[in-house]
Amino acid sequence: MTASRISLGLLVTMAGLNSCGAQPNPRTGADLGPGPRCVATGTTIDSTFLVTQARRALAQPGLALEVSSYRWIRENGVELGLVISLVAGRQPAVVGGGGLVWVDVETGCPIVLRRYE
Repeated sequence: MTASRISLGLLVTMAGLNSCGAQPNPRTGADLGPGPRCVATGTTIDSTFLVTQARRALAQPGLALEVSSYRWIRENGVELGLVISLVAGRQPAVVGGGGLVWVDVETGCPIVLRRYE
């Protein structure tokens, strides 16, 4: 594969990632277009769903994770995703655990940005 083909592929991919239209909130899986997603058709994508996805991404046996902070990421007034910081709950008392997760509102897919040690 030539460098120009790779560059064209990246350009097309990035253009697809940057093309966001207005979206209803909350969304359902049926609202999503074609492409990979982490949500079943008909599932409501709201803040509760996004936090659940973040907890699943950081799942640690025997450790309850609580939301420490969160921040909506928007571009031109359109919600793109939620960055969520999850920390170990009060019981049992532990040091470390949790992390920082991005959850995309379009696909419902979580990406672990950082694990807290």
